Amino acid sequence: MKKNTYILLGIIFLMLIGGLFSYGKQNNLQQKISQPTITFAPTMSGQVYRDNKYGLSFHYPVNYILKNTTRENGNHLLFLVLTPPFKQSYEGIQVVIFPLKNRTTLEDWISSYTTPNNTANLTSTAARSYLIDQVHDLQYTNIEGRKVAVFTQGDPNTVDSAQVTLLMGKSYLVYIAQQKSLVGSDYQKILSSIAF
Repeated sequence: MKKNTYILLGIIFLMLIGGLFSYGKQNNLQQKISQPTITFAPTMSGQVYRDNKYGLSFHYPVNYILKNTTRENGNHLLFLVLTPPFKQSYEGIQVVIFPLKNRTTLEDWISSYTTPNNTANLTSTAARSYLIDQVHDLQYTNIEGRKVAVFTQGDPNTVDSAQVTLLMGKSYLVYIAQQKSLVGSDYQKILSSIAF
């Protein structure tokens, strides 16, 4: 009887230790995922994009292809796609300038021009009034005096959701995005070199 009690206590003890270890690893992983790391310091050599009209500039890798896909009468002022060699444009990094449209804070702009997470009941006319579709995991921060929002755009459970960083300027917003599964050091380096 004593032997069975010791064995049972030993099993319970091992289960507790295993549970605490598993919880610690999972908690540590969530902390690593949820903390955006953004700095604004030119860190990349290569080509430099400059737009004199908006005062926007950034560095990008010399082997990337830059396409200006801005459309007349679009919801954006400027729409650039930076694509790595031998990749499709959807694998590239988007740099877009959106007008503020009389919004004075980043929070107000995001709440006014992003769709709700459940878009099933939106008509196509209502959906067109939004500039960004489905914002998830939204975090705000200030970096060097600039208001910044970092979030996942689209359904975070699909492969085509995007990592987005939205920076607020005096008269427009700069939107930087890439398919979340592809975000890497080039995204971070382009982001870190943005000036406007």
